[in-house]
Amino acid sequence: MLGYIPDDNFWGGKLKLDKEAARKALKGIADKLNMSVEEAAQAVFTTVSSSMADGITEITTRRGYDVRAFSLLACGGGGPLCAGFMSDLLNTKNGIVPKFAASFCAWSMFCLDIGRDYLRTYISNLDEADPKSINGLYQEMIDEALEEFKVLNVSREDLTIVKSADIRYAGQFHELELNFSSEEISKDDLESLKNDFHKNHDELFTFSLPNAQIELRNLRMIASIKSDPIALPEIEKTDHTKEDPVKRRRQCFFKGEFMDTPIYDGTRSRAGTCIQGHAIIEEPTTTIVIPPGFVCNIDTYGNYILSREP
Repeated sequence: MLGYIPDDNFWGGKLKLDKEAARKALKGIADKLNMSVEEAAQAVFTTVSSSMADGITEITTRRGYDVRAFSLLACGGGGPLCAGFMSDLLNTKNGIVPKFAASFCAWSMFCLDIGRDYLRTYISNLDEADPKSINGLYQEMIDEALEEFKVLNVSREDLTIVKSADIRYAGQFHELELNFSSEEISKDDLESLKNDFHKNHDELFTFSLPNAQIELRNLRMIASIKSDPIALPEIEKTDHTKEDPVKRRRQCFFKGEFMDTPIYDGTRSRAGTCIQGHAIIEEPTTTIVIPPGFVCNIDTYGNYILSREP
């Protein structure tokens, strides 16, 4: 209904969508809200994007990260539809759509480090926490990792270990996950953890309680083995003399109205190309929507980088 996904070229043209069935499904919602079908469709789309953005904020905040310092990675067949809108809602640096977004999860299995997460519950006031007990629990997790990685014939030197802890103010509902800074945990590390917690809590929630008691809740560890990097092929660079990748135009619904929108063929994209929003890029297995106020730059490897106009 919004015009973002083509009814005649879905899945590279292998599947034709029933536009009238979509209109009929949305009309019941639109009538109840006293809206047009297109306005109802945009309300649904905005609600879905907002719900996903809220979920991202909840996870990143719990881990002690400010989402505004990061880029949004949009994967899957449907993720690139929402990337620009969610990046705008979250105020991230930009949105990144991998060249092969629809197969990104399967593809990344060949690229990611092999690893596992481990956890031990350790409930204690931070000031009373015992470094010896903490190090003992981490050694248990390391031993468990070595046993599980034995089939890969790895030693302790082959493992990359990342240690963190879930901590909170005493009686607080939510926790922040913060990293430890060294292999062997010492009293100084626990003091640094306290200072980092106050700082992160102030950045995320605009206040801190320096005199309040801090509780340790869980000890976490990630054990991983570095994988060999995969060489990615570079795509052809633009020289601005190639055939125009705009393959057609259609009406798309942005900001409460239909706009004449250029539709680009992603299979003919070139590195260095900059596409001004509003626009649509169609790949065989996904569709990238560039909202008004955004630009899309295509990098050396064919990834789409969405950012706000300067």
